Amino acid sequence: MKLRKTKTPPPTNRQRLLGDRQSSPTAFSYHSRRSELELNTGRQLLRTSTISAKRFGKFWLQRFGLFILLAVALVSLVSSVTLSTDPKVVLVAGSSQQPFLQDKQIYTQAVVKQLSSSIWNHNKITVNTERINQQLTAQFPELASVSLTLPLVSHRPIVYLRAAQPAIILHALSGSYVLDTTGKALLSGAVPPAVTALNLPTLTDQSGLAIAVNHEALRSSDVSFIQTVVAELKVHGLTPSSLILPAASSELDIHLLGQSYFIKFNLQAGDAPQQVGTFLAVQAQFKEKNVLPGAYVDVRVNGRAYYK
Repeated sequence: MKLRKTKTPPPTNRQRLLGDRQSSPTAFSYHSRRSELELNTGRQLLRTSTISAKRFGKFWLQRFGLFILLAVALVSLVSSVTLSTDPKVVLVAGSSQQPFLQDKQIYTQAVVKQLSSSIWNHNKITVNTERINQQLTAQFPELASVSLTLPLVSHRPIVYLRAAQPAIILHALSGSYVLDTTGKALLSGAVPPAVTALNLPTLTDQSGLAIAVNHEALRSSDVSFIQTVVAELKVHGLTPSSLILPAASSELDIHLLGQSYFIKFNLQAGDAPQQVGTFLAVQAQFKEKNVLPGAYVDVRVNGRAYYK
């Protein structure tokens, strides 16, 4: 016996219509849900944007005070490093009595000119104090040193001036000069009466020194040697009448008041008290033997004396 496969009959029009009606609510529900989600999402984004804006405003509001504080600190810093071009000029102790110093106003104007010459000199960070010191020292030979100091709190710089100490009056072929303790030529030409009143040793150059104002004419050791010899002789009652630098190298000839001879000293040896002591010992022997040298006494060799 054969079994037959039963075929399912195709749906009728009524069944198709009912099927379509049953599927319609499903589509309507889907689209409605989607619209609701889209609407809710927009509200959520708006709410999120509002919260972000509030947080952003609160962020800057909380830091506004900090920014104000930083701005005030920056302005204070800029103000604290600002440097005035109106300096205070101070003469160090003992300098005001020097006869060759110029009026303080002249030095003040020179400092103002230096400070105003560059914009970098208007603040404490970039100002070149060393360069200003050097330029002022070069401009005024009568100054031994210039020191521009920067104030910690105020804006007005202080400039300390130390006058050079006159030590010797030098007469050379090119003119007369006042030398300080370092051997630098301070002044040229006629010696001011105030300097003459200091009774400085007067030295005559016969060696042909090349001398220029604000430059070294003698070594500082030579100036010290001459000062020491003159002082030692005066202590023992001997008055130098003239001091000469002859053509011979490193020689100093000193003539004594009331004596027909002179003394030869050695500048290079450097031991002025010992050379003076050697001469005093020889002079004592001359008195004992009632002998006087006819031309000179030479004490240039350490511990020995020769005379002619």
